[in-house]
Amino acid sequence: MSIVGVDYGKKYLGLAICTNGTPTPLTAVVTSSMDHKCKIIKELSEKWQTTRIIVGSVTGKLKEDINLLVNKLKKLNLDVVLVDEQYSSHLSWENMIRDNIPQRKRKLNEHSYAAAILIERYLNSLVS
Repeated sequence: MSIVGVDYGKKYLGLAICTNGTPTPLTAVVTSSMDHKCKIIKELSEKWQTTRIIVGSVTGKLKEDINLLVNKLKKLNLDVVLVDEQYSSHLSWENMIRDNIPQRKRKLNEHSYAAAILIERYLNSLVS
């Protein structure tokens, strides 16, 4: 089972993949276009032949945008699951420090690491 993780932001789209049970941060794409974000996720899903897309769920100002993203992805016949992303950014910084990511690269990598944390949370929810 392959899974794509998505950390949604107005400016950044953090992406991670899980193909062998271990979530791996991929990249963060700088784009503000919703259609471009959906296209990127769809292409990544096809490339990795994923069975599920995990998207971070928030309360507050991004909630409407995330719901719009989820609805657009579902219209593309993608299986989307929302996972609470509370504290994922904080945990991503801890993981980057653990992985010796240079400080100057952490801001961009924060989003892909957060996407990997979302996949991890999803997988943990399956066994609990």
